[in-house]
Amino acid sequence: MNKTRIVALTMILYISVLPMGCAKTLDETTDTAEEAAETVNDGTEEAAEAENDGITEEITDDEIEEIKEELRNAEYAKYISGLLASYKYIDRDIELEYFYELDNTSTYEQILEEIGEPNGQVGSGIVYKYYEIDDNLYVVIYFYGSENKPFDRVGLIRLCSQEEILDTIYPR
Repeated sequence: MNKTRIVALTMILYISVLPMGCAKTLDETTDTAEEAAETVNDGTEEAAEAENDGITEEITDDEIEEIKEELRNAEYAKYISGLLASYKYIDRDIELEYFYELDNTSTYEQILEEIGEPNGQVGSGIVYKYYEIDDNLYVVIYFYGSENKPFDRVGLIRLCSQEEILDTIYPR
């Protein structure tokens, strides 16, 4: 991967999350990604000319889409309902029906004991834990709590794809 592509990928990742932790949706990232590519090209043009004897490389719209696709399939990050989320692969099979049995009496500790740690988290300020069920199918859980127990009880469970929320599992 060349230097310009690495810089563009880093900027796209960075601008997917706004300052103050407000996440942008996948659709909102599109225009900003193109702006980032222009900024990368503008900001590195002089250095690239010096390095490549006058040859500069521009990032095309197709390359931007390819970079965004790499992000969607990255081993360290995923898009969950259009938001950039951390990701950790865990080799396991979780039945979707398990989540339909949970309610506000279910605790984070109980879920950890029964199916293990989440694959990652999404959000900023309000953080949701999520479990990967299948390719492009995730269960996102919001846990509420008190000052003494931050992740005490289930408050919300949603079934999501990378692009959107598909269903609310709890509350019904």
